[in-house]
Parts: sequence; C-alpha cells; structure tokens
Amino acid sequence: MKGKIVKEVLETLGELIPLGVYQRLFPQSSLDFFYHIVSDQNLPHIKYLYPIVPIDDFKQALDYITSHFNVINYNQLSEHILNGRSLPPSAVHLSFDDGYVECFSIVRPILLERGIPCTFFLTTELLDNQKLFFRNKISLCIDKILASSQSDVLKVRDLIRNKYQIQIETKHDLMEWLKSLRKPDEEKIDGVCELLGLDAARYLRDAKPYLSNKQVQQMVNEGFTIGAHTKTHRKLGDLTPIEINEEIVDSCELIRNLTGQSEVPLSFPHSGARLDRNLLSRIRKENPTIGLFFDTKGIRKDSPFIVNRIWAERPIIKHGEIEPLPAVLKRAYRDQWMEESMRRMRLFLRR
Repeated sequence: MKGKIVKEVLETLGELIPLGVYQRLFPQSSLDFFYHIVSDQNLPHIKYLYPIVPIDDFKQALDYITSHFNVINYNQLSEHILNGRSLPPSAVHLSFDDGYVECFSIVRPILLERGIPCTFFLTTELLDNQKLFFRNKISLCIDKILASSQSDVLKVRDLIRNKYQIQIETKHDLMEWLKSLRKPDEEKIDGVCELLGLDAARYLRDAKPYLSNKQVQQMVNEGFTIGAHTKTHRKLGDLTPIEINEEIVDSCELIRNLTGQSEVPLSFPHSGARLDRNLLSRIRKENPTIGLFFDTKGIRKDSPFIVNRIWAERPIIKHGEIEPLPAVLKRAYRDQWMEESMRRMRLFLRR
C-alpha cells in the first residue's frame, strides 16, 4: 500500500517537471521512437491491437522530431554504439515494427519527401503475405463481435464455451479471452474465426496487409534499413534457448538474403523481458551479421548491444485525444525518473 502511495506521489510530481529538466537529468547520446502503423483508414485487423496513427498526426510528430533533433540512420547508430563513432547532437533514430504494407504505401513516401531515414523491422513469416498474424485474426474477431447483434454474440459465446470448456458470460468476457490467446493457441483462434464466419485466408488474400519482397527490396534501394522482428512474433522470454536462437538467427538470415545488407538488426516482439543477455551476446558472437537488438523500454540503459526505444503510440490516447510526441517523450523520461527515485529510496531505507 505504501509503495502504491509513493508511486502516485512521484507520478504527480513527475508531471510538474518540465521536459527540458528531464533531458538535463538524463542526458542521452541518442533517442529512438518506434511506431507500428500510420493510416487514415479503418483497419479491422489492427484497430484492436494498438492505436492507428492518423497521417496528419504522424506528420506533426515528424515536424517536432526534425525541429528538435538530428535524425540518424541505423548505420550511424550502429557505428556509434559498437565502434564509438560520434553522433550529431540530439540524435534520434526512427523505426517501425511488424512490417505492415502501410510502411510502404504511406510512411515511406512521407519519409522520402522529408529525407528522413528509418529502420523497418519485419516479422518474416508474414513477409509477402504468406499467412495472417494470429493477433490480426484476434482483432478481426473482435471487430466481428462488436458488429454482431446481441443474440448472435450469445450463440457464438455458447458454442465457444462448449467447445473450449471456458467460463465466459458477457461480450466483454469473450473479447478479453480472445486478447489473452497467444501463438500456441492459434488453433483456438482459427476455431473462433470459423464460428464467427470469418474467412481469414480470404482477408489475407484481399487486404494483403504485409510488405511484399518486392516492396522491401525497393525500400532498401531507396536507403531504408530493414531489420528482423523474429520469425513468428512470439515473446522470446517465453521460449527455450534453442527456440530463441532459431527465431533470431533464421529471421536475420532471411532478411540478409533478401536485402543484401551486411548487417541485420532485430527488434524484440513485445519486449526483451526475461531474456538472458549472455545468450543474446553469444548469438551475436556466433552470427556476426546480426546487428544491434532493439527493445521497448524507453530510455532505460541495457546491455551495450541493446537499444531501448520509446513507443510513440503508447500512451497515445488521453481523454479521447491523441497525445502529441512531446508528451510521449516526457512520459518516457518521467518513467525513468520514477524508477531511479524508487531505487534510491529503497537504498536509503536499507541503511
């Protein structure tokens, strides 16, 4: 209880500290912002996973970035971290995860027009629209449920309860259960798609939601960096060392063969929590074409070969409005300040 009160007090105080003060308290040689999707379209396969950033909001974020920072490419960042090369002041690196086709059709033209470099991390089993990502299926199921009548939802609920022996009562229960499913549960997800009359294969065929090989090769030719986001987008901390090695090495090798890049970076799906850093170091040593790893922990420090990034979409919704990038940046610094304050408080109390 005391810890919760202390956290709430720190959160309140943290909101009062200006961004400029935070930046002086926690100086960074570089920052990294990452996104997933930019579009003005209603995308049912994505809308229940994370916010879809409107095009104008993304452009405003880029206006802020280019007016306050020097945008660097992946090679500059890698040379700085691994070889000590200097960076321009207030350096920032931009990246996208998952490999949705909007990275080519929407994000790419905007970046090219402004001369902004970017790294795109792709889940390789989705590349070229080989299959529909299980989380995209879940989003489609939720979209279908919300569009269905109450009586139809109750019928599906009863079928799901009987088939999978689970206790769900309301529409909300059903959606929360769907959100809890993971890659090993894909057979259940496919079963729910069938019960809802949702043709996932047809959706994949018609929507083509992911980048194609040809699009990726064009992006490389235009100067963008392509990285891996593992093969299957499973959380690596849940896997065995052999599975982790396979997810990382195989996906990086596929990207290297497709792009011809001498070095392929990788971003962790979800996060790098519970991942053995010694294992990651050994994988990089045994596979010298694997570049830096990227995580999702804001501005926190990690192993020298791991870059933490600020999730530019999170938290993006505040009182129904999209939160501007300066507020997202401040929150990343505030989180670090709170973590450091709690650490020092614990050390003080142990004396």
